[in-house]
Amino acid sequence: MGIFKVIEKVSCKESNGKIFKLLLRTVDNYLIEETIGYIHIGNIIKPLIKGSFHNYYHTFVCVSTQVGCPLQCKFCANQKISFVRNLSTSEIVEEVILAQNILGNLDKNSIKEREVKYGGVGEPLFNLTNVIKSIEIISRMLGNDTSFILSTSGHPISKLDDLIDILKTKKYYEVFLHVSLHASNNRIRKYLMNLEEINELFERIKLYIKLVRSPVILNYLIIRNINDDPKYANELSSLIITNGIQNHTIVKLSIPSFIGSIFSIPPPISRIMEFLDVLRSHDIRVFLFRSGGTSIAAGCGQLIAREQPQ
Repeated sequence: MGIFKVIEKVSCKESNGKIFKLLLRTVDNYLIEETIGYIHIGNIIKPLIKGSFHNYYHTFVCVSTQVGCPLQCKFCANQKISFVRNLSTSEIVEEVILAQNILGNLDKNSIKEREVKYGGVGEPLFNLTNVIKSIEIISRMLGNDTSFILSTSGHPISKLDDLIDILKTKKYYEVFLHVSLHASNNRIRKYLMNLEEINELFERIKLYIKLVRSPVILNYLIIRNINDDPKYANELSSLIITNGIQNHTIVKLSIPSFIGSIFSIPPPISRIMEFLDVLRSHDIRVFLFRSGGTSIAAGCGQLIAREQPQ
């Protein structure tokens, strides 16, 4: 018998795969959620490259690490969910087991890449001990073709230091760091996330790259009239170049998908392209990202937010 009761399961068909969203109830009657999906790689590159050896699946699961989130970022559905507690190691692992059950209809021999992302409800650094324990268990459970992504605000900085100390000595699994940046200066980051310490954060990113020997994704949600001015692209470029991490970071320029506030309004496409062009003019590696699964509220916290009393 599992730890969670599945309250709701929704899914949507994407062009090259499928995305599922689960709303789960814990034994102490709180709600969490996870996103699960797969991409059929063969469908993507078959028109480009002949041969069946590319016909495989990439599967992914995005797990929650806390009941509620202590950060309360303005642009995130999680800001509607009050923080209650950390998830236990067994609860995090159970999320992955549920995902494997849902993906069980896929031919196991055709799954060549598995991705577990700690990017659902909660800030993983606040639950770092249980997160690391779960990674160790899941890596043994799923095998060497599994990669782990830790999506974090970088707060608290002291816990990011702890993460670096742990990962620089762990060589049997790989953890990629995705930093939720969303601003190029302390003023805007304070406004959006109630966080500052941007210079200290970049110092830790530089240290992570050096000691863990892994590239870092910088996530920047571009929001109309808040952080979309091209001057902020120049500021972000300067931060990256000044810290000497230009060759080891990629900016993920994300278009908002959480519906329902001024923080979910994307800029006009011309404004987005202008921002992109400024980054590229500084030789910053960047890609544009629009989330799949918007019809099933695939973004973190969105299903739970729908269940909250208004």
